[in-house]
Amino acid sequence: MGKYGCRLCCWGCGGCCLITGAIMGGIAAVTPGGLLVSLQENLFDLAYIDDTTQTEAAGLLALGGAPLAESASFKIWGGTLKDGFDACMEELFPFDWGKSPEDCVDGLHPTFMMFNVSNPDTWGNGNLLEVQEVGPFVALKDTQKVEADEAYWDQTGKARFRIKDTYTNSRKCDQVCDEFATSNTLLTLNIWYGLYGMLGMADGWQVAHAVAALDNTNFPATLKAYLDSTAEIPMDPHSALPLPTKVAARMVDFTTFLATPDAPKLGTIDLKQNLGTSEYASLRSFLWDLGGTLLQNEAPKFGVPARVTPILIKTNPAAVLGWGEIPAFVDPISSAAFTFNFVSGASGYETLWGAVPEAYIEEKMSSAFYHEGLGYVTQHYEMFGQPSTNNQSCAWDPDCAPGCYPTDNCKPLAAAGYDGGKIPGMYFGSPKGTPITAFPQFENFVPTFYLVVSMKSLGHIVLPAKYKGPDAPEDVWHFQGFIKHSAFKAATFTRRVENCGGAVTLESGAKDSPGIDCGFVKDTSPLMPYFGLPVYWIVAIRDFSAPGWEPDVVNANDGNSITIQTQVKKGSCAGNKFCTDAFFDAKGPAFTNFLHYGYEPHLGALIDVSLCGGLAWKFTPSPRHADLHTAQGYNLMPLFWVWNYLHLPGAVNMVLSQLQGVPAAFNGLYIFLITQCAVSLIGGFACCFCGV
Repeated sequence: MGKYGCRLCCWGCGGCCLITGAIMGGIAAVTPGGLLVSLQENLFDLAYIDDTTQTEAAGLLALGGAPLAESASFKIWGGTLKDGFDACMEELFPFDWGKSPEDCVDGLHPTFMMFNVSNPDTWGNGNLLEVQEVGPFVALKDTQKVEADEAYWDQTGKARFRIKDTYTNSRKCDQVCDEFATSNTLLTLNIWYGLYGMLGMADGWQVAHAVAALDNTNFPATLKAYLDSTAEIPMDPHSALPLPTKVAARMVDFTTFLATPDAPKLGTIDLKQNLGTSEYASLRSFLWDLGGTLLQNEAPKFGVPARVTPILIKTNPAAVLGWGEIPAFVDPISSAAFTFNFVSGASGYETLWGAVPEAYIEEKMSSAFYHEGLGYVTQHYEMFGQPSTNNQSCAWDPDCAPGCYPTDNCKPLAAAGYDGGKIPGMYFGSPKGTPITAFPQFENFVPTFYLVVSMKSLGHIVLPAKYKGPDAPEDVWHFQGFIKHSAFKAATFTRRVENCGGAVTLESGAKDSPGIDCGFVKDTSPLMPYFGLPVYWIVAIRDFSAPGWEPDVVNANDGNSITIQTQVKKGSCAGNKFCTDAFFDAKGPAFTNFLHYGYEPHLGALIDVSLCGGLAWKFTPSPRHADLHTAQGYNLMPLFWVWNYLHLPGAVNMVLSQLQGVPAAFNGLYIFLITQCAVSLIGGFACCFCGV
């Protein structure tokens, strides 16, 4: 059996591991100490890829078929989960029944729950926004590192690559999931209106559409003159906004006019004077009422009361996430389509991260970097659509200009931290190994989201490992044992809360401004510097802090920040067909921690992960919706949350349990079991969570 085949077999079910272990364990004597040293060295080598070309390998694991040669490890590093699943299903199985898909890892299954607004009639005027958590929608995700610069890797020991994600139907999306995806029952934020609210142009946007959509018979002469003066502006798409150029130009003019007391002009048209009194007040009132009429007329198309039109829209989860035949929703006023495209349906169910090949991710991969060679990020493109890569992002500090260099008052956010796929292992007692007590925490840089999460160790935890065949009685298990994880939970994530008491003048005379998260919502992390939209990571909206999360640390000295419960109330979804309350209740409080990792202690390879994070939009109500204004000047509006996870199949946990139970002397050539399973985990699962 070839190197690649055995690796993929163990990746899914451990079949060849068990068979090889059983044969060799029965015919061999106690392994000499020299072989143990060889095993330890080989396991350490497996954790790193020094270059992409070396084809020779030596040592005990190399004899066992492990791809210790750097070129073989490089091939595995660039593989997909689907490759492993396909090979797993074809390999031998140690039982008298065939494999099922549940015995192999077919990919990730991101599970989305949507925040559904439940009080559109009463929200505002001091009443909190009320939301329900409804769902789920589940997709199947595969991920692959592509376009690696092999020459650079060979020269420096660092990988430069892009990430490609692909999505398809998940076997975990049942009939209710399918129905939920396309059910037009979701009341959520109309993102286009949220965007114009952020720009301060929402009311001008309404009027710009109203003058084109409504009867102009009774328009004032000045307004007609203005429309005539802008009639020749082309209706070609605007270069930056989802509007025709003419509509965008009028939006700017109307916004300026509405916001400027006693403005002398509307665009280039002078306002009329009557006995020294301008027509400004009457014309402004006419335009204001015109916008209100449009919203009243369009409210049925939005599916919401006129008082929250066009802020909220009734749509379906597939449109928000980017799935199905129509992977977007359309704003009824502007006819502009929008989707977050989190499952890539609007781009052919495939996303290649990084706008161009020069927008790559760089990580240390070589043993020359010791611990940091286990996938430590050193460069990343600064923004989602930026065509180049840097070792920092300037957008996180208001005192940093584009293309900045660090100074006493400019502190860009560094692209630095482990990608989370591997940590130092013990390597079965090797002097090069690291016990969990010597690696108590690390900074996890999540690629493709420019998010830094501080992960803290929970030590070793022991979990049951059980496996049964498809026809086994309920109380019968074909294997029962235990498996040990080196467990880490998220303690904090990126928040810029420096100088929240006010700007500070430094010794150099430079002004050091307050951080971008000062006075905002606690336990949130901004995506605005990366995506260019006012989107924030949020933790689960609960009346408790998740075990392991450190709110006193992440929110320290953050000024007059509020809790999300100051503006949002999460209510029960009882009575909603797609209610998820029972799902959450069954998981318990620990489930709500933002990010959990479990590693195989000897190999340092990631074998369990759970991300439970939400996204919310910072919405700024326009003057027309004054009843929605808050004391903070904004509304944080939850959109959805995602649970992205991998829990190994029972068959794989069975093999790991047996692997961890091998005594220090390693009876016989049972180390071949270790050979194959170590390759499986270090080369497989550890590579699949970049950009969870």
